[in-house]
Amino acid sequence: MVNKQYDLIGDVHGNAFVLVGLLEKMGYQLGDSGYAHPERTVIFLGDYIDRGPEQVETLEIVMSMVASGAAVALMGNHEFNALSMLTRDPERPKERLRPMSDSNFMMHCEFLAAVKTHADMLPILAFFRGLPLWLDLPDLRAVHACWDDRAIAAIRPYLNDDNTLTTEGLIAANKEGSAAFVAVETLLKGIECPLPDTDMFEDFNGETRRHFRAKWWLDSAETIHDMASPEGIIKPEKRHLPPFLDVLIGYSGPKPLFIGHYWLPWNDMPPQPLRPQLACLDYFVDFDQLLVGYRWQGESALTAENYVWVLEKERVWDL
Repeated sequence: MVNKQYDLIGDVHGNAFVLVGLLEKMGYQLGDSGYAHPERTVIFLGDYIDRGPEQVETLEIVMSMVASGAAVALMGNHEFNALSMLTRDPERPKERLRPMSDSNFMMHCEFLAAVKTHADMLPILAFFRGLPLWLDLPDLRAVHACWDDRAIAAIRPYLNDDNTLTTEGLIAANKEGSAAFVAVETLLKGIECPLPDTDMFEDFNGETRRHFRAKWWLDSAETIHDMASPEGIIKPEKRHLPPFLDVLIGYSGPKPLFIGHYWLPWNDMPPQPLRPQLACLDYFVDFDQLLVGYRWQGESALTAENYVWVLEKERVWDL
């Protein structure tokens, strides 16, 4: 018997106005402690910050819902990156765990501009520190990017009982090449594979990349074009046989899994599960597409009918 019913919500990326639209569409109402539903709980899948126009407002909504018990929030790669960039390295006090390079700063510039004072930043960083890397409930699972049992086993020694990183874990996860680093990269950013030879592509931010995100949930693939996410990032003519099919994990249970992170294309078609027990809820909200939720009723096989979404442009025109 299911004790709770959950509404899972994908990457918000600072789009508070759209988030409010989705919450209201799902029956959540604003009260003294934030948005809440009398019978349901939200699970946020990570990536609350960066890109969007309402950084602080988004965090206020998510943080208040978590504080009141109306929601659970997971760590996304953007929260992990920002936390690491703004945390001093105790082994090198003049350095940060993640360098504040030009590219790292540009990733978070909207977030940093919105949160203008150190006093404002402190509770936000404390909130980030309290975000679990994954959720494994009796009847469902959730993680930002990739469920990988090997990564979970590798990072467990660095976690608190609630799957949040210890201080030592945060430090270890920023030491490139370490087991903790690889594990957190896998869970929060997915599995990335190098393109053959001199191949490269330009991503949606205009950056040149030589690695692509793999659709780890597939059982098999014939070409890199088939394996790469988002759809169409590698052109069909790039028909190299993929030499790294071992990264394809597949997913078939033992319970439904919800992820974000992967910028699925909308193309005017209703969202649908990737597999009978796997749903990705990231549909590129910050590029005029959808903010997507899934109303889980306890089913083991996920269904397209339980998706709920708000089109970003529709919410803007409602102003």
